[in-house]
Amino acid sequence: MKKINFLMTICVILVGFTLNSQNVGISDKTTSLDWTQNTNLTNSIIIGSNTVNDDGANNAIQNTAFGVNAMKKLKRGDKNTAVGFKAGNAISGADGAGIGGAASGTGNTLIGNASGYLIAAGEFNTAVGNQTASNLVGGDYNTYIGSGSGGGAGSGAAQNRTALGQGVTVTANNTAVIGKAATTQVYFGSESYEATLYATGIN
Repeated sequence: MKKINFLMTICVILVGFTLNSQNVGISDKTTSLDWTQNTNLTNSIIIGSNTVNDDGANNAIQNTAFGVNAMKKLKRGDKNTAVGFKAGNAISGADGAGIGGAASGTGNTLIGNASGYLIAAGEFNTAVGNQTASNLVGGDYNTYIGSGSGGGAGSGAAQNRTALGQGVTVTANNTAVIGKAATTQVYFGSESYEATLYATGIN
């Protein structure tokens, strides 16, 4: 049955792109056929088993999801990219609740297995790596690069945190951490430290 649904979806892709909505929804759910023609979902591509929200989208624009359960609950978020199993699984958004009065759940880039899978209304977050940003729910402007990197427990509303490296945790807002405790040296401008570091203070 799943094979039949996939084949039927592929057959309607061209039809979907000739309509105003211009969407592609390829999933084992039969509702994926409706998504290609959903006028409340615009310029979006959703591909993967169980990726299509049965409740339908509502003004969701320019979203791309690839993977089982990727962006499964998408409803109002815009300009999100989710690649990997359960990546961006909870992105749903809310009208007018975002930054500048836009829809929330916007501008997230989530790449990797279960990357940012709890993010629902968070915005402009970047998470790259296996299970990155695993605690983030409604936070904004966070960057987590490295398997298991994130804000740690209680960081659902984290703001402007940057973590670079495997397993790196940033527990304070407006803070950047490069490398975890085992890191003993950090170089700027190659290992010959040829770059100049600018800062208002060093502690």
